[in-house]
Amino acid sequence: MTDFIFVIDDNLDFLESLVLLLEENHFEVKSAQSGRKALQVLNKISQIPDLIISDIKMPIMNGYKLFAEISKNPRLNEIPFIFLSALSDNKEIRIGKRLGIDDYLTKPVKEELLLAAIKGKLNRKKIIGKINHKIAANLAKFDLPEHALVSDNRKEEIWILEFIWDDTLGPTLVKYHPMKSKSKDLISKLGLQCFSAITAIYGPFKSIKEPQDLLITLENVNKRAYLLFDSLSDQSTRTNKKAFMLGVIASEITYFESLEIKQLLKNLSIKIKLDKPHDLKVIWEDVIGILTKPVQ
Repeated sequence: MTDFIFVIDDNLDFLESLVLLLEENHFEVKSAQSGRKALQVLNKISQIPDLIISDIKMPIMNGYKLFAEISKNPRLNEIPFIFLSALSDNKEIRIGKRLGIDDYLTKPVKEELLLAAIKGKLNRKKIIGKINHKIAANLAKFDLPEHALVSDNRKEEIWILEFIWDDTLGPTLVKYHPMKSKSKDLISKLGLQCFSAITAIYGPFKSIKEPQDLLITLENVNKRAYLLFDSLSDQSTRTNKKAFMLGVIASEITYFESLEIKQLLKNLSIKIKLDKPHDLKVIWEDVIGILTKPVQ
């Protein structure tokens, strides 16, 4: 199936050239000349784009505001997003990176560089799709009543998990919070399937050099999961490393929220690798603060 790319730029000549380039490389393309028009189209469109490429400096609604609006929309916030802009100073690049943009390319850009960036983002999207499909298939084998994950208190529907790879037992739940949750078995199964599905696609993560993260959907139980994978030194293993996974499961996790959670889990990951004491309850309370703060 042909990949569908949505491109936004207020420079009509550049926009037409970009559309032509993408169509010549066998992409399906739709375009808009402003952020506001793009948002109107995206809110009505039946086919969700596989990738969005947007300019930054545009009248009415610039690229930053467009990305912010898309990130708040559960229907659209998993679309990979590339900024392609003439703004090339470090401040602008830092703003884009801080927002969580998937990539930032400056004009003029070489065709091969742009096409390579597009291919990389589309491949990652497809991998996440495979992970979601595998998790859904695995969870379908279990009796997982959704009501077991429902509570009158939203805080009790948010969990933080810590799994580690055991060469004998496979992925093993080490800690989780809240401990009083009546859904321990279900939470364990969810975490196990996340770990197993991702290692089945990426490998056992024993050779991981830096943390890797994913924001995925657990469709069977109508939940979202933010997952961070890392590894620690372990001389008892053949590779001298042992993989582990940290995760947050909640009813909803937006892209912006996942960026804040990522920093918390990266700090936690460092403590684990240094074999320092860590309390998941403390991190959980910070996650609660992120996921329950009022929408601005």
